[in-house]
Amino acid sequence: MPEPFLIGIAVALGLGVVAAAVLVIFWGQIIMWAYDSIFPWIQKNIPSIESEVREAFTAADNVVSPMRNLIRQAWKKLRQYLLKDKKLRQYLLKQVIELERKSSGGWIKQITYSAIKIIELNITIFYMTNGT
Repeated sequence: MPEPFLIGIAVALGLGVVAAAVLVIFWGQIIMWAYDSIFPWIQKNIPSIESEVREAFTAADNVVSPMRNLIRQAWKKLRQYLLKDKKLRQYLLKQVIELERKSSGGWIKQITYSAIKIIELNITIFYMTNGT
């Protein structure tokens, strides 16, 4: 019976990670939408909670903005490193992890690493902008 429970936990964690990633990526647009739509609506319809809503967005912004900046800086460093190292740019690196269930209830993990020589590849490495 633990298998469906573990699968449910894994799915919930995966969805949480995806939701957090979307939140971090689109945070600039979310804040602009809040200032353009949510705050005026709350000010007009429920003015008693306006300050709490603004405080909640401010607290969230104090957490998400540094995280976005950290991720942006990490992507910049990675991009600069990849563009600088000509030997590394000649190979496509790949890692595959395969899990196989044993009859005893355990798991066998097999990790395969590979490097593929690239003949010619035009690639743009994604990095986040300031949301504008």
